Amino acid sequence: MKKGDTLWNLAHQLHVALKDLISQNHIVNPRLLQIGKVLKFSVWNGSNSSSNSVPTERSQGKVSLSGSAGSSSSSTSRSTKSIALSDSRVIYCTLTAYTAGPLSTGKSPSSPAYGVTSTGQTAQQGVTVAVDPNVIPYGTKLYIPGVGYRVAEDTGGAIKGDHIDIFYNSRSTAVKFGVQHHKKVYILPNWFHIPLSGQN
Repeated sequence: MKKGDTLWNLAHQLHVALKDLISQNHIVNPRLLQIGKVLKFSVWNGSNSSSNSVPTERSQGKVSLSGSAGSSSSSTSRSTKSIALSDSRVIYCTLTAYTAGPLSTGKSPSSPAYGVTSTGQTAQQGVTVAVDPNVIPYGTKLYIPGVGYRVAEDTGGAIKGDHIDIFYNSRSTAVKFGVQHHKKVYILPNWFHIPLSGQN
């Protein structure tokens, strides 16, 4: 371990929670570490590469305090998505769907505000969701199993608490989506760049 190295920096580089790194290695005093000590860490790996997969198991890795990776190949093979999900906060929400039309927003196609979200963005299928910004701040990146990646860009008078409204272009698609209760939602870390193109 070279001068200036800290557990916090190491945890940040590995995308591992600092408290997990400390507890997994039974570190009593994070300020007193031995140079050359090997730390164990674990992250969630998804069961497959599907865009709708969720973390199902932990993979183990090792890293030395000098900053170089150990012999385990799992630290290099884990996907960015798996790391992002392992760093995410999980909440359970009621999901509904809406469109830009007057039945959902009260705006007519002739209105200058038609299709414009409360944050000034153009509502996009595969990107936009409406949230209660007191619960999920605007700009928050989300992963919803069975739906895909989304960004909190809008709100509405009926969107309160743990309620997420998913934007669709088609009224029939929104109606078919219905109301889905107690659905798992991942609040993704800010560093994760979500692939929004081609989402449902």
